[in-house]
Amino acid sequence: MRSSFLLPTTGNIWSTDHIQTLRRLVQEGRSVKDIALAMKRTESAIRNKAVMHGISLRVVRKSAGPAVSMKQQEAQLAAASAFMTQPIAGTGMHRRSHVEWQ
Repeated sequence: MRSSFLLPTTGNIWSTDHIQTLRRLVQEGRSVKDIALAMKRTESAIRNKAVMHGISLRVVRKSAGPAVSMKQQEAQLAAASAFMTQPIAGTGMHRRSHVEWQ
């Protein structure tokens, strides 16, 4: 005998094809909202199923490149190196002798 408080599961079943589609859409970088619309499911259902199957919904943003150009990095390194070879005022010692390089 069927209990009267259970909701019908028609349309709520996730097939292996649905899981593969979810994985593909996530790999394409689609948002949870877009995936939910595409799969005709709620955002909550998408999140829950992703957790159950170990699918990360975090968006991986591609870097636009280094924030500092290579020439700028070389200039910064040269300035730091020049600073480290200056004598420490009043000691007769150079800064490099106070730093343990690894």
